[in-house]
Amino acid sequence: MKNFFNLKEISYYTQLVFISLALSCSIFSTIKDSIIIPVDGDNTISIAFTYLIKDGDLTLKAYDQNNTIQKEAKRTIEIKKSSQNIDNQEVINFENYQVDIPILSSHKIELELDTDNNFAYIDSIKINNRVISLIDFANNVKSNSKLKIGNFKNGISNGIILGSDDSKVLLDLTDVLHPVKITIAEQEELNSEQTQYTILTGAFIFIAIFLLCYVTSITLRMLATKDPRQKFLLLLLAISIVSLITTSYYVLFKDYLINISNYSALDSESNFLEKHTNLLKFLQNFIPLISVFTFCTFLSFFIKNKFFKTIIALFTLPIFIVLIVDNCLLNVLSVRLIFNMTGHATETKYFKDFIYSYLISESGILMILGLLFILYTIISSLFITLKAPSVKFFTPFLTVIASLVVWGFYPSQSDSFDFRLLNPFQVNGFCFQKVGNFDSNYSDSYAPRKDLKINFSNDTGLNQKKNVILVLVESWGCNFTYICGTGPSKMPKIESLKDHGMFFDNYYSIMPSTSLALLSMIKSVPVITHTWNYPLISVNTSDVTLNTDSSSYSKWLYSQNDLIHAFKTNGYHTSFISSTDLVFGMDETIEQTVFDEIIDAQSSFFANSNDRSVFNSVNDDELFSYILNKIKSEDKKFFYVTKTATNHAPFNSPLGYNNLDKAFEYTDNSVFKFVKGLESINYFDNGILILVGDHHAWGNDGAIVNNDEPTYINKVPLIIIDGKSQNEVNHKQFSHASLGILLQYLELPSYRYNQFNTNPLLSDANSEIIFGYDISAVSYLYVKDKDKNDTIILNGDNSSFKNNNIFTEEEMNKILGYISYFRR
Repeated sequence: MKNFFNLKEISYYTQLVFISLALSCSIFSTIKDSIIIPVDGDNTISIAFTYLIKDGDLTLKAYDQNNTIQKEAKRTIEIKKSSQNIDNQEVINFENYQVDIPILSSHKIELELDTDNNFAYIDSIKINNRVISLIDFANNVKSNSKLKIGNFKNGISNGIILGSDDSKVLLDLTDVLHPVKITIAEQEELNSEQTQYTILTGAFIFIAIFLLCYVTSITLRMLATKDPRQKFLLLLLAISIVSLITTSYYVLFKDYLINISNYSALDSESNFLEKHTNLLKFLQNFIPLISVFTFCTFLSFFIKNKFFKTIIALFTLPIFIVLIVDNCLLNVLSVRLIFNMTGHATETKYFKDFIYSYLISESGILMILGLLFILYTIISSLFITLKAPSVKFFTPFLTVIASLVVWGFYPSQSDSFDFRLLNPFQVNGFCFQKVGNFDSNYSDSYAPRKDLKINFSNDTGLNQKKNVILVLVESWGCNFTYICGTGPSKMPKIESLKDHGMFFDNYYSIMPSTSLALLSMIKSVPVITHTWNYPLISVNTSDVTLNTDSSSYSKWLYSQNDLIHAFKTNGYHTSFISSTDLVFGMDETIEQTVFDEIIDAQSSFFANSNDRSVFNSVNDDELFSYILNKIKSEDKKFFYVTKTATNHAPFNSPLGYNNLDKAFEYTDNSVFKFVKGLESINYFDNGILILVGDHHAWGNDGAIVNNDEPTYINKVPLIIIDGKSQNEVNHKQFSHASLGILLQYLELPSYRYNQFNTNPLLSDANSEIIFGYDISAVSYLYVKDKDKNDTIILNGDNSSFKNNNIFTEEEMNKILGYISYFRR
């Protein structure tokens, strides 16, 4: 007992406790989703559904114990065309619609259908994967309308048809779905019990790990002639570092990985490896990297020379700093670290909110623990020298072998390259795989560019001469809507505005950056860059002569059709109104055009606004209140450009801190109130409002690249409201690069365009080529032309298509030449 309380023993067991705590945290974070089941389940109702005669809406409503609506989810259902099966019988094509509803606390669930000269067809319905019998549905559904229910058996379809004499029918599904119906008090009690269960589970894992380490330590001490505990402790420390950092990344990627404990996902004919490709790829790319550099640090324990000991000990520190920065960006912004994105590094004064958000997150805590263990190891290695000649012999050999794995030696196929599951060095091209080089320039002799002639034309506009307000809604991508994506819907009120204007459901952004999205709109050019060192453009000189300077191509193209210049020369007062400071390239974008007035968070108009959020912003309500007041004082035609910011990461809105859902809810309410405010001052008598997503929402499953349509990641909603309530849906395919064309056409006497732009309101207009990419995979440029989709690997003169059998050689050269015009 006396030996137990000496300083050496206390130090040893203290270290053992902390290592056990770190290992248990890592294990708990990995397995918690398998052992802790959320009390509210998946919260999804899934309906295989279509209308039979014409398009219509499907609306699901959930009410709490006080009969107050908790959530309303609305989707526009496009009728599925009928087809013929092999027996030449007509069948029904339906789609599965999944809707998020707070099922646990819902005391009533209603389904609203459009039945105005229309029939609805339901093939199946599930609640949290529990299948509902359609016979039970027909027997238990309630409605105030005179409901008509019939069976449908034809071909391969077997479901029920619903109709009514009323234009809309409201169905009470409560007795059909049988939700749990718990009260708010009961839910709080369940949450409390869940918290206790979580704590007990974590404590059990910690105790088990500590006892295992302790027993192993005692056993080794009994078997060895010398006390081996120091080396055993170092081994545990190394395992802890690898485990903590790998788990931190696993927490961020787990939505993309198959849970290996879920063996129910495997059938008898399935291959385990095939079912776990993403998981294996993730482990291959991260564990060797972390292990190699971790054990390099531990090598310093076995070197006597102080100089070399220090060099080797410190060697791994910058590597782990890279990992932490990449991990932080993934956690807070859902993007990867790109080494040459120097434009972001200058905005450090705004990092406070982002860093705090990271530090309180699960992956952030794990990563910081890993860093502390690394620092402890480095400091310890400078004062401790151990004898183990075999370690010195084998470490370099193992390092070389592991490094081949680290740099992507296996697998080497570029077509299986997945940027989401790569370590940060592989993302930046430090690997054997073919990933292109985003920064490669094009030579003046590049054939596709030399052979391509971009011709500008002028045509007659509608010349409505209305005022224009263009609102870029932050992160409003189709991945967060039901109107042009798969949901879940984060802004249902804005979505509902599509019924009061012109809605474009096939519209695309180009990249997830607000400043570059705005630049694309202003210049009517797809902006394919991630830096802000594009050439300064004079918008008053449209006849720029090409010369041998490669930057002159982009300078010429960017100078041809400036949206702000076009409105300004037609008598409009132009204003850029931002609730934030001009950060992350927004100031450079503004410098490329000629706004009469620039208002940002530093302006005197917001001097009394002390409640500031991300990028020093005032909240969206204050921004729109200012705009409404400003409109009243305008004495000439005006064109305003503004953007929301309250729903920008790290999502610190008046409704909640670090909460994405609440931040989007706040902006949804703010924009909706703004539209109502415009109506109250009769703005729409002589004005239009454009609501458009600047880019997709980062870090949502809907933002994952679709291999069949890789540009889908960049799809965003576009709604134009002019007070006519035309409820029109336009399916024309176009992007930010043609929005300026559309606005010039609507409001000016004439508009300017080239062969790569399109006017979506003209049936005979060109079909725009759509570009887009994910900022985490900048060398992969996605392209869509009509119904053809492919990926271009950017590499200067050596840029190429991933597949050579989708586009013709002429089409590929035209696309590559166009890209080279606006690339540096």
